[in-house]
Amino acid sequence: MDKIDRCCSYGPEEIKERQAFWNEEFEIAACKSLEEFNVKLGHEIALEIRETREKGQTLALILPVGPMGMYEWIVYYLKRWNIACDHLYCFLIWMNGLIKMEIHLTAQSRVPFNMQWSMHSIIH
Repeated sequence: MDKIDRCCSYGPEEIKERQAFWNEEFEIAACKSLEEFNVKLGHEIALEIRETREKGQTLALILPVGPMGMYEWIVYYLKRWNIACDHLYCFLIWMNGLIKMEIHLTAQSRVPFNMQWSMHSIIH
């Protein structure tokens, strides 16, 4: 938590200054709107899923419960690229910890306003 707290402690004028603990491949990508953020983040997540699939690797992702706009774009790109997700395990960050999210959702999870229902409606 200390690392996260430190990351969040920088002011707007300092946020773009490269930090020693950043991964060397990390780059800041500013967005002008939430819609642009959704597209860019959705594309980056889908690209990671695609690349690990092509390498024959298993991928585990920890994804935020909200905002959810990027999930629509993840599905868009994966369908467009015809990428299967049987190598993928997703965990959602919830206020009180991690909740495992199964890729194959059941009919019982289609209760409106439930997180599984929301994800199911985006995927299908």
